[in-house]
Amino acid sequence: MALVLAGGLVACGGGDGVGSGGTGAPVSSSGTVSGFGSVWVDGLELDDTQARVRLDSAEGAPDLPSGPLRLGLGQRVELEFETEASGRRVVSEIRISSQVIGPVTSVSPLKVAGQPVRVNTDAAQGPLTLLVGVADASALQVGQRVEVHGLARTSGGVREILASRIATVDGAGQSPWLRLSGSVMGLTSGSFRLGGLRVQWDGRTVIVPGQQALAEGVSVRVWTRGGILGPPDDPYVLADRIQILRRQWQRQQPVRLSGPVQVCSDAPSLFYVCVADAVIERSSAQVSGGSLDDLVEGRYVDVQAHYDAALQVLRGARFALRTDASEASVARLAGEVSGVSGFRFTVRGTFVEWNASTPRDCDPAHGVRVRVTGRIAGDHVRATRIECVNP
Repeated sequence: MALVLAGGLVACGGGDGVGSGGTGAPVSSSGTVSGFGSVWVDGLELDDTQARVRLDSAEGAPDLPSGPLRLGLGQRVELEFETEASGRRVVSEIRISSQVIGPVTSVSPLKVAGQPVRVNTDAAQGPLTLLVGVADASALQVGQRVEVHGLARTSGGVREILASRIATVDGAGQSPWLRLSGSVMGLTSGSFRLGGLRVQWDGRTVIVPGQQALAEGVSVRVWTRGGILGPPDDPYVLADRIQILRRQWQRQQPVRLSGPVQVCSDAPSLFYVCVADAVIERSSAQVSGGSLDDLVEGRYVDVQAHYDAALQVLRGARFALRTDASEASVARLAGEVSGVSGFRFTVRGTFVEWNASTPRDCDPAHGVRVRVTGRIAGDHVRATRIECVNP
């Protein structure tokens, strides 16, 4: 989480309100997919009918897809949108950004590629974890490949990935490549640590962008085709590619972010906090439903602010403390019903469960188009309301 307040690197680990600010720049948003209708991100509805969906990856990386991508509930995404005079928010591109892809290396506690992972069941702590491919996290097995979405947080001195989605990945016939994200810790001349894993690099490792150097606390993404090496008590990977991550916005561009509050390295915590790799000024901030004292490490927040290009920080921030009642905690699905089995069916590739007391204006049946609101509960959305949609 390095911070240079003039002409240097800025990084950290770890209703609309925001308009164009007179710049004409689109709103930049980083958050969690919370529904489909078009698409909902952290409780905000966006029109994605013309949006291009791609993976937030790098040229030559092993995770580049061979076919079209599909958005999924709980995925972490980056996007930009513009608000039309009608109020419709139109997205041009959505980038899917997973935190780690690799094997389960421990079940209790859960670790993926050596990274501690928290399955979240408390909406006040952040997005609830959706499980895809397993009914319960206890069903995961060591060696099983999974894709984890979420953000790193430090809480009670423990650094972990607060997962919004854990999906099993078919690894048949694949090389044991890994994708890792996090903040550089314990940097030496040829290695650093990401969570519980040591990352080594040598002259064959591609580091981008070339004009930036690795530094303690800087956020990075790492790819390796060699899998996890070394003994169980000191696992390591030899990186094929390391991408140094940097937030770049236009002058006064409006920005929306969500994530756990983190302490910024090399920036006084009295004046700055970090959220989702962005440095945010505290002194000009407002906190809805709380005070600046609530911006403690690990607290999940939603942020709206504008980018100060001179200082390379976000200013004029409005923080909303994530609670169980937050709109971002509501899951929304719209589409055609399939796979009906008792009180369970599928919409947009997501299991939905309901019961006889669930408010509804029809009973879900195969081929019926519905709108579902509810809460993520393990491998499904537990419906709190079901509405039928006329064809």
